[in-house]
This record gives sequence, structure tokens and C-alpha cells, in this order.
Amino acid sequence: MLAGAVAGGVRAQTPGGTPDEAREPTTGASREAARARFARALALFDEGRFPEALIEFRAAHQLHPDHRVLYNVGNVHEALGQPVEAVDAWARYLDEGGDTLDASRRREVETAIARQRERIGQVDVRANVEGARVVVDGVEVGTLPLAAPLRLAIGSYAIGVRAAGHEPSTRRVAVAGESAQRLDFALERSAREVGSLRVRASVPDVRVRVGDRDVGTTPFAETLAVAPGVHVVTATRAGYRPFRAEARVDHGQETEVTLALELDPDAPDEALGTLRLRLPQPPSALRLDGLAIAVDAGLARVPVGRHELVIELPDREPVRERVALDAGETLELAPSLRWTPDARRARLERARTRRRVGAATLIAGALAVGTGAVVVGWNETRRGERDSLEPAFRACSPGSGLECGLQTEQDAQRYVALDDAMRRTRMIGVGALAAGVVAAGVGAIVLARAPSERAVDDAAHRERVSLRIGVGHVAIDGRF
Repeated sequence: MLAGAVAGGVRAQTPGGTPDEAREPTTGASREAARARFARALALFDEGRFPEALIEFRAAHQLHPDHRVLYNVGNVHEALGQPVEAVDAWARYLDEGGDTLDASRRREVETAIARQRERIGQVDVRANVEGARVVVDGVEVGTLPLAAPLRLAIGSYAIGVRAAGHEPSTRRVAVAGESAQRLDFALERSAREVGSLRVRASVPDVRVRVGDRDVGTTPFAETLAVAPGVHVVTATRAGYRPFRAEARVDHGQETEVTLALELDPDAPDEALGTLRLRLPQPPSALRLDGLAIAVDAGLARVPVGRHELVIELPDREPVRERVALDAGETLELAPSLRWTPDARRARLERARTRRRVGAATLIAGALAVGTGAVVVGWNETRRGERDSLEPAFRACSPGSGLECGLQTEQDAQRYVALDDAMRRTRMIGVGALAAGVVAAGVGAIVLARAPSERAVDDAAHRERVSLRIGVGHVAIDGRF
């Protein structure tokens, strides 16, 4: 399904190797936003950045459902070694594509699906407690009874079952391609009554304690088994104010606690690092793990450790960056910025208007130049007639001493009228030429300076800069 390595990456294309399925969505609501995300996803795919490409393909499909996008979603899953997800995406592609797919294309995709199914095994999980939660490698995947066996890629997995009031049970299972196996769990009632505590937090790496017990750091993939009663939940992370909450847990029930951490304005320097933001203008919002933070002259002091940073600027799409800082480190960020679909559309329309105005002015100037040249040229054709009448004009001039008869006087009058008309015509022609040259020049300048579509996109970035993390670290070229 995927082409071989090309220019340092793998290129998304159709089973037949043609770009038919990789073309952009062309119809439907929000198609411009979907087109931008689709193009971005293809670029990320070509760069080998498959997880990011998958996010953009899914976002494009959400904006503009199009079965062709599902083809590329399957490609990315295949590149990531995720046969289950690849099969599901391609199956939807075939189903939604329906009769619009030609027979050869359908056969090729079906062949690819069959090849991926060879890398999938099935595990039928059962337990003696209905409603028990099934966990695969620490992640809940369903509740018993399952509607169908689990489909897993070739590999080794820790499959477990959890139920309130029962001791959890986990087994390590090796899954082979095209295999089918059954796991039966016999959960035993816990020697003591228990309930479940689910801890949520937008901030990662927060140290959590329940009473006197250290239960680990966020995020938690599973609920925590605790005895019924009231528990004190405390959470700490350098650079944040300590958090404390009480949670009442009943037997067999699940209680949720959300850690509402706040940044500590009095945090010591050893708990902080510095973000230096290279942006074309101050951000309208800057959030660190969901918390608003202040920026002063492009600098923001943030707690050390891992974070998700969201940057919002007027008329630009929000930028999400994952960052990690050490104590005292300065991290310089120059994120890639893109216009929002509405802002981009407005700028493109203004650019088109400028081009239309420039082209119309240039054409009008050229017509004026042409008209002026024709007038001047035609005016010159009358020079011979005027010159032939000039002797009569001179003969009838006072003090000429020449004979000025009736015919000669008439010719002299004709000379005066023609000479005056030629001067006026010359002024009109030369004026038209001059005005035309000016208009054509102005039109050419307006037309030349009207930004292209690429220039409009590049205008979201002010300059070319680099991302430098710490002193002596590798510099990564970026642009905004």
C-alpha cells in the first residue's frame, strides 16, 4: 500500500501508485479548512512524522467527511505498525466509497486488508463478574461482557480484569497473527471492602498521595482501589501550589477527583525555566497545561518539567507544542503559524481584488497610451497640409510686403485654424500618453505587489528563525 522510501520519507499514495486517492477534498462544508489540514497531513507523512499526520488526517475528515481521507488514515496506521486500525480505516474506505471505486482499486485495497489481517490475533476475555473492566497494557478497553473478542496486533500484552470489591487479575499473553484464544478470569472478592478513586489532572507528572500512600504521578491510566471512607488527596509538583481535596469513596462505587492545580507565583528559581516566544505579535492567549500564563516582552516563566503549551494569536490557528524545561533553562520557540480559514480566505480575497484593480489599471493605462499614440500619429499626418498653407499665412502677416489676395487670405485663415487645432490635439495626445504611462506603471506596481496564495500563507510568519533548546543544543530551523 505504501510506496518505498522517497526523499527521506514514505509518500502516501493509492494502491496503484497514482495520486488519485491523495488528492484534496473538493466539496462540502469547511472544505478550505479540510483542504489545509489534508495538505499538512500529506507533508507530515512525507517527512515520516506519522503520529502528527494521523492527527491532521482525522481532523480533515471530521471537517469534511470524505472516504479518500480514510484511505490515507489507513496508510498512516500501516506505517505505524497498527494493523487493527489500518484494517478498520480501509474497511470504512471501501464501505463509504461504494460504487465510486473501480474494481481494480477495490481489489488492491482488499488485498492490503487481507495482508494486515494476517498480523492480527483475537483474544476472547471472560470473567465471573459482569461489568468488570478489561485493561490492556494499563488502558481500559471495555466492559464485560465484550461484544466481540479483542483484536490485537502481533505482540505480547498484559491483559487484566478489574471489578470493584474484587482483587484485580492480570495475565501476560502472547498474540500471534491469525490466532484465536480465550482468557477466563475468576476474580476473587477482596479481603477488605474497596471502592474506586479516579484521579484526573490536566498537568502531567504531578505527584499524588492518597492519605499517607504515594500512588504515583499523573496521568493515571486506571482507577485507584481504596477502602471506603473519606480520603485526603494531595498533589504536588515543582512550580505549582500544593493541592488538597477530600474525597468520599463508597463500597463498590467510583469517585472522581480533579486536581485543580495553580501556578505558584512565589516559586523559587530552581523550580522554573523560561520560555522565549518568537511571535509576530503578542499572543491573545497562552495556556500551559490548560492554565493561562502571562507573557512579558516575549518571555514566560514556567515550572520545570513536561508541559503542553497552547499559543493563540489573532487570525491564526492555535498552536500546540510539547515542551520540557530544566531548571534555569531558556527554551526559545518559533512555532509555525497558519491563518485561520476565515482569515486566510479574507486575505486571499483582498489579494485577488488588488490583482483585479492592478490589472484593470494596467489595461486602462495601456489603452490610454495606445489612444494617445494614435492621436499624436494622426495629428502628424496633418502637418503637410499645414505646411502648405504657411506661405499664405506669412504673405498676409502685417509688414510682410507680399501680396495678400482673397484666396491667399482664406488660406492664411485655414492655416491659423489648422495650426491651433493641431496644438490642441497634440496636447490631448501627449496628455493621454503621459496619463497612460503613469496608470500603466501604477497598475503594474499594484499587480506585482499583490501577494500570491503562497505569499499570503507566508505572511503568517514574519521572519525565519530557529528553535534552540538550551545552551549548545541542536538548533532546528523554523519559520514564522
